[in-house]
Amino acid sequence: MRAKICKITDLFTALNAEDAGADFLGFVFDDKSDAYISPLRVEVIAQQIKAARLVGVFRDEDLKTVNHWANKIDSDYVQLDGNEDAEYARKVDRPVIKSFRYDDKFSVERAMVYPAEMIRLDFGGQLMLGFDRKKAIRDICAVNKSVILAGDVDPKKVKKLCLKLQPYAFDTPIGMNGAYGIKDFLRHLKGNVQDEVIRHYGYSMA
Repeated sequence: MRAKICKITDLFTALNAEDAGADFLGFVFDDKSDAYISPLRVEVIAQQIKAARLVGVFRDEDLKTVNHWANKIDSDYVQLDGNEDAEYARKVDRPVIKSFRYDDKFSVERAMVYPAEMIRLDFGGQLMLGFDRKKAIRDICAVNKSVILAGDVDPKKVKKLCLKLQPYAFDTPIGMNGAYGIKDFLRHLKGNVQDEVIRHYGYSMA
């Protein structure tokens, strides 16, 4: 199971996440976010990352600014978290991850036609409080793209969620890892889930 660790704000955390097995490292370039990190700092951090893919996270930013910093830090993906339309996304220089809030207004059709390589579904606190899993499974399958599941994920429950929803990857912010630590969280996500999927389905999701 692939893992995306987001809201990274320092080199130590980035290296720790990569060493623990994170596949994607997310850096928030929205200066209104409490997780904001200067692109200049990410440029330095990026030089130390060996294998994990870098994701620059933007929200309703000027397109020229997005492309400038995406190219400057050599990010693998640009994640769009705002109201960016399809025309905007087509002009992004890097492969796009588009975020959608998963609620009653979520549209499978819109996600399918949006020019993004991956779709990120933000469940917020629903993953902890409960939601219509059958509908979520239908929607994830219907999108017909790689889906990244985001939300408040308890490592003790991630195995069950993975088996039911089978996303391409899980996205979790640094803040959710406080009680377990990044390494413990990724051990739950990648190790336990992988073993259970192989036992359940007979194949790996790596």
